[in-house]
Amino acid sequence: MGRRSVATTDPKRLRDAVGRHFRRLTTESGVNLAEFTAQRFEEECIILVRDMAFSMEASMDHRLKCAQQIVEWARGKVVPWHHTGETIDPTATTPLGGTVGETIDAVRATTELFAELDRLVRNKIPYRDWPSEIQNLAEAAAFADLDDDNAEALPMPASGDGGDPTWKS
Repeated sequence: MGRRSVATTDPKRLRDAVGRHFRRLTTESGVNLAEFTAQRFEEECIILVRDMAFSMEASMDHRLKCAQQIVEWARGKVVPWHHTGETIDPTATTPLGGTVGETIDAVRATTELFAELDRLVRNKIPYRDWPSEIQNLAEAAAFADLDDDNAEALPMPASGDGGDPTWKS
């Protein structure tokens, strides 16, 4: 007669049977059940971390850690950069024609703008209540990449109450 097919309900025997089965599977050449199982779910886990990085409900610190983890998975650990001791000359010309100092100032201004936009959006402050300089910069950034032909085809905001645009059709 063949194997006995009597099921056991004893937890210790079940645990031992699962352990024996797992050891048998993982000792086969080229098979690692834990690695195989982990690989089956890695895409969903990366998507989970990506969703946490883009979640507006999560704190900025948590979002940053998730983004850094994704970059590390994609590119590997960041190699430390060892400073040579040289100072950057703020008057040096960049390949685009400006100076290094102007580029640094532009990056700082852009960072401050997007930090303020993030704060306004996270706090669910309506657009009409945004400071006018932030509204102007946000609109300029939104339409910066459009050429003149496409910009004319877009609906233009009409002045509404309190700076809240109502769009023309």
